[in-house]
Amino acid sequence: MPVVQIAGNFQIIAQSQERIDPITMPADSVLANMWEYARQVQAEYDLVVNFAYDWLPFYLTPFFSRAIAHFVSMGSLSEAMDQIVAQVENQFPGTVGFYTPSQAATFAISQQCPCLSSGIDLALYEFL
Repeated sequence: MPVVQIAGNFQIIAQSQERIDPITMPADSVLANMWEYARQVQAEYDLVVNFAYDWLPFYLTPFFSRAIAHFVSMGSLSEAMDQIVAQVENQFPGTVGFYTPSQAATFAISQQCPCLSSGIDLALYEFL
């Protein structure tokens, strides 16, 4: 498959913000541009997968006709993210997955969400 490059300005990283900071987007946001592209081509795919720890993909979930699977690979850092992740999991059960159980526990989600880990079978390796 060809790689599609999307232009735009990067988001402020979540780790540099406070828990109560509002969600902001830069002008000509690469994240917004990526999700606009995904919206335009969604009919060509069975599933859209979100690997970003950003508010926008979760917010846009109900506006897509294709299912969006969200892989959350960071612990809770923001009240706004906590709220939108829980909202999507409640509205679209089974579409949110976490990296580890301890990381998932940092979110206030009532349902059990799958933990996907790194996909590496540790039994295949010998540790010394």
